[in-house]
Amino acid sequence: DAQTSRMHSRVSDLGDIQQATGFCLQDAMNLAR
Repeated sequence: DAQTSRMHSRVSDLGDIQQATGFCLQDAMNLAR
């Protein structure tokens, strides 16, 4: 199924973005200390 695989790849991309933003937030918090 091309559609399902496309959805899965999109979900994984969202997960990567969330992880990246999470790391950025952690770095900002550490710098703020």
